[in-house]
Amino acid sequence: MQELVTFRLTVEQFRRLLEVVLVQSAPDHLTNLVLLKCTRPHGGVISVPIPRAAAQDICQLVFDAAATDPTFVELGNALRDQLSDAW
Repeated sequence: MQELVTFRLTVEQFRRLLEVVLVQSAPDHLTNLVLLKCTRPHGGVISVPIPRAAAQDICQLVFDAAATDPTFVELGNALRDQLSDAW
């Protein structure tokens, strides 16, 4: 059984994540995971429970995006922190 990591994102953070995973260069399986696994906002937070390997890949995609657009660094740091906390 795969270990799940649950990203907990504000609506704005989730919107920014979509900017990364909906681009043509993002792997379809990661885009599908985010879109299919996300919850409705509850208390202003959207949860995205996904397998750890996919969570790591998504985090890397965000940092790759931050290399050309530094506004993604904050989101990348938040995702990385949540990955670390899930250990």
